Amino acid sequence: MLGWTRKATGAAAALFLLGACETTPTVDVEIDEAIDFDTYETFAWGADAPVQVGGEIYVSQFVAQRMLNTASGILSEKGFVPVEKRSDADFLLLFTLGAVRTVDVDYIAPGLQDVDEDVRGRMFIEIFDGQTKKPIWIGKSEKEVYDSEIDNIEEGITEALTLILSEFPPTPDEESDE
Repeated sequence: MLGWTRKATGAAAALFLLGACETTPTVDVEIDEAIDFDTYETFAWGADAPVQVGGEIYVSQFVAQRMLNTASGILSEKGFVPVEKRSDADFLLLFTLGAVRTVDVDYIAPGLQDVDEDVRGRMFIEIFDGQTKKPIWIGKSEKEVYDSEIDNIEEGITEALTLILSEFPPTPDEESDE
């Protein structure tokens, strides 16, 4: 059964804290507990354009390609082998990036108000079984993004990507957490 089963802790959280500018992202993962992740060896991107972007951010194709290169490097360091053809992959990856701007207005007195604007950046990494195409693992990261960070969006993307993928593959203890 799929369900948000754990939050990043320990070394993964410490890794991000070292690089965090002003806020620390949350990371949640959803795991198909019926899957034996030890059987997965090869991976490929789940679509010709595996990085989807929405909301109030712009990510160039160059940044998207560097993001894929970073993900490939992280997975290769974990012993997974990239393959060109999706049909040859044990698992497939898709990425979704987005940002949502919210505005809260508190009316203090007639003609006096307090306006608070917040931008939340989000990244999802979805991993699917290469044969069944069913989701087996989903990682999500979210954090408040400040204007100074939007100017260097690639750094934030790389940090979130690294933090999320530090949770993959799940260990047997992680797979059984509720």
